[in-house]
Amino acid sequence: MRVRSDAGIGLVELLVALTIIAVGVGAALSVFASSIVSLQHGAKQGTALSLADRQLEAYRSMSFSCLPTALVSGYTTPAQLGIDPNCGAPFEPPDYTDPRDPSNPTPFPNPFAATQQISGSVSPDHRAYTVTTSVTANSSKCGGNATQIIVSVTAQGDTTVLARESSCFSLSGAPAAN
Repeated sequence: MRVRSDAGIGLVELLVALTIIAVGVGAALSVFASSIVSLQHGAKQGTALSLADRQLEAYRSMSFSCLPTALVSGYTTPAQLGIDPNCGAPFEPPDYTDPRDPSNPTPFPNPFAATQQISGSVSPDHRAYTVTTSVTANSSKCGGNATQIIVSVTAQGDTTVLARESSCFSLSGAPAAN
């Protein structure tokens, strides 16, 4: 009587096992790829939020009389906006330069510029961003007697807003309603 040996693996079993492994590895790679994309997007949003916060902190460090009531495109000085020229002292070149980007004549943050291009050499994650600021005097969203400043950040070349922050500033110095 001849006994059949089960010592080896048949071709069909081997193909089934390889198919199951291939499906598992493919699923794992898919999860890793989507995780990387999510992390990159989260990093961009985090940097954008940091840039928006830096811009608003520049306004928060100023007295109410120095806050602009309107902004124009490009770099402006307080005098060009009809504000006391002494208000711009810490934000005007050559006193205010960024050592990481000394060639930039309008370093960030500049509370007197409506739009600022942040180069990759200056941003924390080495990507380029656009910071846009809008000012609304006597804003109804701030109780009607305060100035609202909204800062939006996008990646350069993209219109998707990655971060948006706003603050209300009142003459009394007390926080206005947001």
